[in-house]
Amino acid sequence: MVVLRADRDNGVLVLTLDRPSARNALDPELTDALADAFGQFARDPDLVVGVLTGSDPAFCAGLDMHAYGDATADRSKVSAVLRAVGELPKPLIAAVNGPAVTGGLELALACDWIVASERAVFADTHSRIGAFPGSGLSARLPDAVGVRMAKAISLAGYRLDAAGAVRAGLAVSAVPHDDLLPTALQMARDVADRNPALVQAIRSTYDASVGVPTTTALAAEEAARAAWRSGPGAAINWPEPPRQGRGDHARPA
Repeated sequence: MVVLRADRDNGVLVLTLDRPSARNALDPELTDALADAFGQFARDPDLVVGVLTGSDPAFCAGLDMHAYGDATADRSKVSAVLRAVGELPKPLIAAVNGPAVTGGLELALACDWIVASERAVFADTHSRIGAFPGSGLSARLPDAVGVRMAKAISLAGYRLDAAGAVRAGLAVSAVPHDDLLPTALQMARDVADRNPALVQAIRSTYDASVGVPTTTALAAEEAARAAWRSGPGAAINWPEPPRQGRGDHARPA
């Protein structure tokens, strides 16, 4: 049974979580499929940008507790896969078609940006179920919405709908459900039309500017621009201390 669909469209990879009866919750089979798909996406020179979405009615309900409910179950690969999303060398857009809950929220947060269907809901249940987040939530959520909103979401179970996610800065736009994939695909095609080396250089520079003083971010921009002007393959002399922004995308060599 296919649990992850992969489609290609002129340099764009569309990955669709396809366990609708389980609200696309992550079980070992889907986790392995995602790991393989992300690896192939990173290595394929013909693919320059990706879109990640889910089969209705949900984006991803997080961890499949039927598969991982046993305290002895090894969940480390799930965390590794979710963290690996943020380390992909190419942009990945989350097209959130429905609820993105707990691990599903972490999965969406690891993408470069989020487009939300009007049916999208963003929530975190870690504290309610007595679990500590281990796949980037505590780093990425406050970076996206601010620390006060992040605390409300994680500690009090505050939920954001699509419009609220846009207001909070979690999603870049909220669109009618039927327009979700076309909107995300058009964004991806716009990225694919650019110089991929320049896309990666600008993307890495943005990531290097997260969580640092403005003077350091300006120095990072100047270093990246100088390397770009030097020609393909030029090393970037990033300002000290060495950083990778939010800990995600590797800087170009």
